[in-house]
Amino acid sequence: MNFAVLAAIVRKDLVDAIANRRILVSIVLPIGLSVFFGLLLQGLAGRGPPHLAPAEAQRSPMVIPVYDPGNCQLTRRLAGLPGYRVEQVDSLAALSARVETGGADAGLALPADLDAALAAGANPVITLVVDRDPGRGTWLAELVKGQLRELVGQELPVALVVEELPRPAPSPAQTNLPTWLALSLAIIGAAVVPTMLVEEKERWTLRAVVVTRATYVEVVAGKAIVGLIYALLAGVLILALNGGLGGHLAVSLGAMFLGGLALVQVGLLMGGLFDDLATVNAWSTVLALVLMLPGMLAGFPSAGLNLGLLGTILRIIPTTYVIEAVGVALLSEAGPASALPDLAVLAGLSAVLFASVILALRWREA
Repeated sequence: MNFAVLAAIVRKDLVDAIANRRILVSIVLPIGLSVFFGLLLQGLAGRGPPHLAPAEAQRSPMVIPVYDPGNCQLTRRLAGLPGYRVEQVDSLAALSARVETGGADAGLALPADLDAALAAGANPVITLVVDRDPGRGTWLAELVKGQLRELVGQELPVALVVEELPRPAPSPAQTNLPTWLALSLAIIGAAVVPTMLVEEKERWTLRAVVVTRATYVEVVAGKAIVGLIYALLAGVLILALNGGLGGHLAVSLGAMFLGGLALVQVGLLMGGLFDDLATVNAWSTVLALVLMLPGMLAGFPSAGLNLGLLGTILRIIPTTYVIEAVGVALLSEAGPASALPDLAVLAGLSAVLFASVILALRWREA
């Protein structure tokens, strides 16, 4: 394979895809729909759309909510520091709520006898309450350690423990993210990739390219790379615009890559099988509907409905595993290891489809 020729084909197809209205709409449509329905559902739920804090807010003092029933010296020292603002709360529940609602990165729960324990040389426990990501409270942990060292003039005299709050309920936009990602991958794999290949056939540009300097394998590989690039780009935009860059991001990206790889190869097989756009469009519509079926039925098992035979059929559709893996990454309390079976299935499907594409190409080149 000539990689210089392959790179030239990829550059050409990247530009041609954007210039083609049908392909451009197919790529952009799921992104726009995910944002529109995300905002719509948030409005119906009485929640405003996510927004970025203005620069003025970012320059405001760091808020430190503190539960301090003993009015300890540590609280007074923190309150006197420039750039920080201590907010005392009256209970542990109020402290957790303050952090969980986004009012602060982290908060402190101090024992009532902290000053007496420090004076006696004991080792009292201070609890650092953080929201999901312990790294967000690192700055407060270091600040507290420094203040305690200055307070007693010795090594850290307390045991500082981190209490991670449960993951909050996902927003309506985040809840539907797995379905929108599956829709995007389905459209790009079932419609965009075969359309790019068949349009070359209809315009006779494919034969011209092959006759001049590129092999059919290089042309197909170039279109596969372009399809995968647009699948990943669309997926990342859907995540970014709908608050999906949190959770186990590596799992989400892995599911998008493996799912995109599998569906792009499905599109290559379709593009190699048909020679006119009318036929491709008809079959692409049918295939896209099949690939979107897991997203349409995603909430049924959780609602206690038994899908029976249909549920078994869904297990052979690649987008089922994309939805499950992304759901684990964004919506589940389970760790990323629970998504490994879904990723393994996607990798296996990609390998089988890759072998099928290679066999089809060899038959074509023979």
